[in-house]
Amino acid sequence: GQVDMIWVIDDSGSMGPDQENLRANISRFITSFVDTYHLDFKLAVTTTAVYHPENADSPQWALKTVNGRFMNFINEDPDRHDRNYDTFATPNGYPAVLTSDMDPSVVVEAFSKNADVGVWRGPDEQGLEPARLALSNDYGHPQNEGFLRENALLSIVVVSDEKEQSLTEGPRLFPEIAAMDKDPASPDYYVRHYMNYFTSLKRHPRQFHFTSIMGTLNAGYPEAVAIAAELGAGSIGLDALKNDQVADWAGILDHLSATIATATDQIFELDNTPVVSTIRVIVDGAVVNSSPGTWFYSETDNAIVVTHSANIPAGAEIKVGYKIAH
Repeated sequence: GQVDMIWVIDDSGSMGPDQENLRANISRFITSFVDTYHLDFKLAVTTTAVYHPENADSPQWALKTVNGRFMNFINEDPDRHDRNYDTFATPNGYPAVLTSDMDPSVVVEAFSKNADVGVWRGPDEQGLEPARLALSNDYGHPQNEGFLRENALLSIVVVSDEKEQSLTEGPRLFPEIAAMDKDPASPDYYVRHYMNYFTSLKRHPRQFHFTSIMGTLNAGYPEAVAIAAELGAGSIGLDALKNDQVADWAGILDHLSATIATATDQIFELDNTPVVSTIRVIVDGAVVNSSPGTWFYSETDNAIVVTHSANIPAGAEIKVGYKIAH
């Protein structure tokens, strides 16, 4: 299966240990993607730092914004707060978008460096708005261009120890709800608009998956997990950040890789209602029989679902034939 995965990593002052633990355990995650699940993947990292020019509260924070940019920088000195990222970082020599075509050991090393986003950018930890900006590319970041593939699962993973603060962008982004008689501190009505945006980028909600790796009471992210599931997308909330306790990052990443692999099932919507017994799936000219490990017909979606465990190679030609029910 194919997956386009964006990691949104909190780069505020309290995140140093969790960033380190994520990087220290990422090799088993990449190994699972490559050797266990044989996924065709793209991986990119951005941060929770968003300061739109019209909303930035000071020139200092405006300079330090990332605004959904895919990172390929490693911090020289994460404790410095007086330089923007262009002079504050050194290119690490790896692309911002890492793919399954690269050597796995290179992917591990590159992700570890790209995810070294530092702990210096600012106090407003926004998880959903950076993901939206990464995909809409409102700011024209060249490394973000062409990231999303038509048939790939879109996976967004937010790692943060604070509540979701993209809510401050709600009135600007969603003027139709700015005048609603709602509690501005309530996250659900802004979060729903973000989830609707992400699912709208794909042909079917199943092609979107949202993951939050967070602390226990991070308002906004539980709502995002619930709303994504309500819309028909995949979602999980992982309670990883436990203040000063050491989280089981190895177990968390094992669980995440298995969940994402399952979510990469390919969906082929049919134009007509089929006679189910006549459905044939042909891969590169060979008939593939239906089984729980290959493909099945979803009556609810009127679609053929080809499972990730079928291990169909990237670029394979898949044809579906059937008799139309009358």
